[in-house]
Amino acid sequence: MSTSSRSKLPIVGVIVALVGVAAAAVLWFLASSQVADAAKSLAPAPVDCDTALDFEDAGTYLIYAETTGEVGELDGDCANDDQSYDGSDTNLDITMFDSDENEVGLRRDSDGPSYDAGGRKGVLLYRVEIEEPGEFTLRVQGDDAEVVARVGKNPNDGAGVLRMGAIGALITGLLLGALLILLGRRRGTGGTAATSGWQPAYQPYGAAPPYQPGPTGPSGPAGQPAPPGGGWQTPPSAPPGQPGQPGGGWGERPQEPPPPPPPWNPPSR
Repeated sequence: MSTSSRSKLPIVGVIVALVGVAAAAVLWFLASSQVADAAKSLAPAPVDCDTALDFEDAGTYLIYAETTGEVGELDGDCANDDQSYDGSDTNLDITMFDSDENEVGLRRDSDGPSYDAGGRKGVLLYRVEIEEPGEFTLRVQGDDAEVVARVGKNPNDGAGVLRMGAIGALITGLLLGALLILLGRRRGTGGTAATSGWQPAYQPYGAAPPYQPGPTGPSGPAGQPAPPGGGWQTPPSAPPGQPGQPGGGWGERPQEPPPPPPPWNPPSR
């Protein structure tokens, strides 16, 4: 990977994290909108009214006490329709009859799913099993006229999948973004260290090369040839019996060194 690509990894990581946050927000908003639309589609049954309900499919249905919301005008002579309400008493007495005026058994369930979306709040009261599609009558009685019974399916169905997707998108975006940022920083640090490990030797322009001694002979009088092979040579060892060598006797007079050569002078013109 090139250095320029590595330097862009932190920027890409930030973008990925922001995309994850945005996707999570969109999915969560869609989930809330779905719950609000499903709660709005529940069939209303105001207090102190007999409401006719037409079930097109058999199955299990839920009956809620909606404490906050609104209801439009309904057919019949119900006095508690066409209103906005914000009540609190969920102790409703609810009875259901089939088309033959036979009472349908309701099962109490106050621990089931509730909803709070789109300006509507409802708590579960009953479950009812509709064995055959047809028309039914729901009779609702209570002390708080600003509470409306609602009948239908669970508004939260399907919203849970969207909310789990929102959480997954948030976690994935943040983790992947953080990984890219850390990877970009580590590779950038490694590239800097590798570059700064070697530096070329500085030599100013025009500087003379460093001095290196050549194979020159010992100084001597003019015209004296240099020893063969050039350079300095080790003087020969003294023969046995001379001072300074093993085997020399006591009382022998040391041999005097030869006189030094005369200093060299340039030839006169």
